Amino acid sequence: MEEPSKKIRPNFNNKKGQKKLPWWIELLFVQIGLPEKLLVKLLGFQKKTSNHIVKKKSQYKSLLIVFVFLIYFFPIIQESRNKNKCINATMKLLQSEEIKPYRKQLAVNYCNGGSMESMTLN
Repeated sequence: MEEPSKKIRPNFNNKKGQKKLPWWIELLFVQIGLPEKLLVKLLGFQKKTSNHIVKKKSQYKSLLIVFVFLIYFFPIIQESRNKNKCINATMKLLQSEEIKPYRKQLAVNYCNGGSMESMTLN
């Protein structure tokens, strides 16, 4: 009697060494079918930008610190600017000679929540 022949299974080891394509390449160039020239340009651009970022990492870190610093202090600067505008506008309204020495004090009081009635000296 003959021995049953063994089925030869294909060797799938070569797939283990290959990297899986990124999802965006799979979608744009495999599924949709965009031209390969565009893929080559995109991959070249990606390589150049990653090299650029690695070389200038310290500069980007310092830029990020400055940007965070500005974002943190901008509301404080804006509030001060608005208070100064309020004080200047109120001082222009207070033109009376009797309150001239106290104009700034009264304007600051008004801009910090005081009332107009408190602006007259009694």
